Amino acid sequence: MFEVEYKAYVKNIEKLKDYLNKKGFKEKKIDFWDYYFDHPCRSFEESDEELRVRVDHAEGKTIVTYKGPSKLEDRSYKEELETIVLGKEIFIRILNKLSFECKIAKRKVGWLLTNGNIEVTLVSVYGLYMDRELWVGDFVEVEIKVSSEDDVPMARKNVLDFIKDLPFTGKIETKYYTELIKEKIDRMT
Repeated sequence: MFEVEYKAYVKNIEKLKDYLNKKGFKEKKIDFWDYYFDHPCRSFEESDEELRVRVDHAEGKTIVTYKGPSKLEDRSYKEELETIVLGKEIFIRILNKLSFECKIAKRKVGWLLTNGNIEVTLVSVYGLYMDRELWVGDFVEVEIKVSSEDDVPMARKNVLDFIKDLPFTGKIETKYYTELIKEKIDRMT
């Protein structure tokens, strides 16, 4: 499975949510924490990979995700593998026993809006790094998942056209949330 996604800053989440509802999007409240784990023997930051444990409080489930390196310079698509796990605490203890360590986390609170194969996430993003919490910003994420790399070019065009046409948005952000969190914390220290 390949995730094709762009994100942009949002100037007014409520107005953008109302706009999407009028366009036929169905909304669902979201509230989850993402915990990012470092590999004990190599740097995921250097390899541009992620091992994420998502605790979805709205749905009451835990999802483990592997994200491979970005396939393009604009970071618009990458391989993504996900599975639901039972027992978040046990799974995290297993990772810790294997020397995986969580150093950064983020929280997303907002809405997931869907219409056909397009997912739009409107969120306020918060970060936790080096025992410091901060607000990162309000964002819109537009995503299409495809099963074949042959479908990626058309999905990228569709996602980019869609996000550029949205009202109440700012510039597209190509940095990962984890990078934005680290940068903000570094500026605070």
